[in-house]
Amino acid sequence: MERVQYQLERSVPQLQLLDENGVFTKEQLRSITTQRQTFEGRLLRRGPDKNDFLRYADFERNLADLINVKANRIGLPRSFYRDNAAAHTGHIVAIYERLVLKFKYDVDAWQQYIAFAKSRKMRVVTGRVYARALSLHPNNVPLWLAAAAHELNDNASTTAARSLLQRALRLNRLPWKKSDPDSSASTNGKRSINGDVDDSNKRQRVDNSSSTSITDGSTTPASSGPAALKLSSREADLLRLWVEYIRMELVFIERLRRRWLVLGLQWDTEGADEEAALSSSNDSAEAQQAAVDLDSTTNMAGSANDEAGLQDEETILLGQVPDKDPDANPEALDTASTKPNTFAPRKMTTIPPTQIAILRGNIPLFLIGSALDSLAPHLHFVFLVAVVELLQSFPFAEPISLDAPQSGQALRRRLLDGAYQHLSDRQRWGWTHFAPAALASSLRSFRPETPFYADAPDRTAAQLANTEEMDSHRLLASASHLRTTFSNETDGLLELASQLRSATTSGLQKASASSSSSLATVLVLQLLQSLLTERSGSGARASPAYQKLAQSGTLPLAVNDAITKMRELCLEAPLNAVKSSTRSAKAEFYTTTALLVEMLSDEQRSGIDEPNLLRYLESVQTQLIKEAQAAGSQIETAQMRAITLRKKVEAALAVEDDKERNKKLTKLKEQLKDATGKKIFPGSDELWSLRILVASNLARTSSKSMEESRDAIAAEWHRGLQACSENIDANAAISSAENSLWSRFFDWLDDGVFGSQEPTRKEVKASFRYSSEQYRWAVRETASLLSRSHNKSMAGVEVVQEHRQDVHDWCICRYIRLSRPFGKYDDIVSWLLQSSFGSLQGWLGNITELESEEELDMPKYLQTVERIFAKLLQTNAKDVEVWSNYLRHLASRDMTKALQTLERCRSTLDKSEYKLVEKEWQSICEALQAQSSTIVDNDDDHDEISEDEA
Repeated sequence: MERVQYQLERSVPQLQLLDENGVFTKEQLRSITTQRQTFEGRLLRRGPDKNDFLRYADFERNLADLINVKANRIGLPRSFYRDNAAAHTGHIVAIYERLVLKFKYDVDAWQQYIAFAKSRKMRVVTGRVYARALSLHPNNVPLWLAAAAHELNDNASTTAARSLLQRALRLNRLPWKKSDPDSSASTNGKRSINGDVDDSNKRQRVDNSSSTSITDGSTTPASSGPAALKLSSREADLLRLWVEYIRMELVFIERLRRRWLVLGLQWDTEGADEEAALSSSNDSAEAQQAAVDLDSTTNMAGSANDEAGLQDEETILLGQVPDKDPDANPEALDTASTKPNTFAPRKMTTIPPTQIAILRGNIPLFLIGSALDSLAPHLHFVFLVAVVELLQSFPFAEPISLDAPQSGQALRRRLLDGAYQHLSDRQRWGWTHFAPAALASSLRSFRPETPFYADAPDRTAAQLANTEEMDSHRLLASASHLRTTFSNETDGLLELASQLRSATTSGLQKASASSSSSLATVLVLQLLQSLLTERSGSGARASPAYQKLAQSGTLPLAVNDAITKMRELCLEAPLNAVKSSTRSAKAEFYTTTALLVEMLSDEQRSGIDEPNLLRYLESVQTQLIKEAQAAGSQIETAQMRAITLRKKVEAALAVEDDKERNKKLTKLKEQLKDATGKKIFPGSDELWSLRILVASNLARTSSKSMEESRDAIAAEWHRGLQACSENIDANAAISSAENSLWSRFFDWLDDGVFGSQEPTRKEVKASFRYSSEQYRWAVRETASLLSRSHNKSMAGVEVVQEHRQDVHDWCICRYIRLSRPFGKYDDIVSWLLQSSFGSLQGWLGNITELESEEELDMPKYLQTVERIFAKLLQTNAKDVEVWSNYLRHLASRDMTKALQTLERCRSTLDKSEYKLVEKEWQSICEALQAQSSTIVDNDDDHDEISEDEA
């Protein structure tokens, strides 16, 4: 109680101020003191809750708003507001200080404190809190980005933001083993530590003349690796850091550019000789020096003026906010002490070449090279594509004068040249991993840097928009916010890759091209598709970007440029496959080019409807497949063969005459049988899908009975599923279970196989029995495949095993989903618990599937769920997630049983694991309490409405 009394006595001056000015009465002040005493008592409990601190702070903020309203109504002088704000805000700051002192390792507590400081516009307090939070959480990338955004936008200090991001990159580096060809020739086979550090900080320069003279047998190691689109959270955070660091530098350059444009200074009118001089080898050193300490010589002049603009109450509060936390990491402090940039006006003749180089984008170009040197090779592709997306969407303004040179377009073009140079550098990637990067580089013509205006009104509208942007800087202000939780250029690409992995393929007539061995190739094609088309309720339509390309006449040139570049690489690529089972570089390039041509020739995906251009694409596709077949037996891939046969199948299905159609389909069936043989493409999902489609159409028109035709098609399905599952490798296992041939097989079973359009009840039951038998075969088959995936001799055994586990879980989920309308899920779940090897996540998803049923038989459902959890607790007795989900299930239905289960969990789990379960149990109880209070409030509102109506 002494500590409570001490905290209450600290608020006595504020209460006296309120009493003297007549804001509150004696009773109201006594009520405020009572409520404060209650909150203070809660904060001093043995186990304080974070929500108690937050509720206390909310109470004080609401009280401050009430005081301001009443003081305004009374008409108190301005001095009252200043004195009351200083005292009351200091009290709230003290609450947040106690919060972060008690929960210093909770990032949310620091963010609550920072949000309050920002709401009161306390810039210095916000900087100090950021510094203390980052010292305790140096690996929290969103916190670093938020601090840098605060310095960049709120404090207008580019130097402080740059320092924060550089420190974040140093503290969050992910070590990776860099292959060094000269390491074997070093003394005693050891590498110097200092030399290794120095080499990692140097930018490797690539000579274009040497890169074009590399032969097929060159042993020059590639500095970039395969494009891995399934990244860990640390890798995604590191990518976000680099991209947002480049964004910050672009914001700094653009702000400087616009300042010079307003002053009428011209820096981009020099000739080619000066441009070449500025692009010499000294640029990297100048840009590196500018990136590190650009304003070190000009900060001293502005340091005194910056502090003069602080509010009086913030100056008083700074004594209550410590500079650093006693438990903080001293290496991560010193983050927010720099001051905003200041520039002294100079004449053009006195401006050094360094600042001219900055305005021409040398800092971002240097950062791109530094990022590629420090990032692991498998991150290079995603990073470069993200940088290209950032540069394409960044708002570079143009001079207002029509006669002035378009410096914004020139800067964008120069930066894109640097990014595309890394993408198109064959020596950097090597032939093995060059196909996705070459494809991304060849599609540059689809996004021209120079805007096209069809007529004078469009040009006038663009000029007006540029003038408005120079006045308001709205687009630049939006682009200057560093993405702390979601980056359109980085996380968006990873999310798109995840969607491509889990995208389902509907129908068998046209298989998706997402089964390519390189998911990065599919990602680039998806980006091109989203650029050219827009999705709407009625389907796909041409986008504004496509319309501009068509109006300007550059669409055929862009298509021809992309195909020509890829065709040249197809001819140059070597046959460098190490094993017969792996795909060579030439085969990869031919497949990538074929997928590009297929995507462009599809009107729904590309929007291209020009007959001449479509005929050109068709001729290129035919010639490309002939070249691949003539180049060797292993050059043509399953995707290329599927492209040819798919067109033939579609043409055969379009024939109206049954006899002629069956004749063509029979011939195609033999071709597909040869294509899916053991020596050609035994494990291709596309080819087997076409083969089953042809067999299904032939079975429908045959003279056999429905049962015989159904068994024949099922046998074809079994052969295809077994062949694709046995011949799967690590590359094919990247695709998800929902996108595999198994998913299409389940769709065929769920559609009632092929009964009549309006089946009777007897036919529905017979169809369900047949589908149930097929599902049980699928469960046993996938379980057998899963048990055989532990063969250590298989390449990529972990990826293959994960894929087969997903297929097995998907099979279980679809079987339970099939049984729900018939009410048979209880018997089916019992059989699955005994006969399947479903994973923990799979069974938890099945429980969610059962809960989503509208007409749920509650006793049967509870009995089924109890069986599932009993099985999971039997096999995963030490798993925290199982216990947490089981407690969540019981808490909403039987609290007594839930408490008994919690006691059983305490005796089963270790102490550390039980603490996690107990924490989850607290959140479950809070959620139930909030739900019950919402229901009570709704009932009270309903009663009030009823009384009013009465």
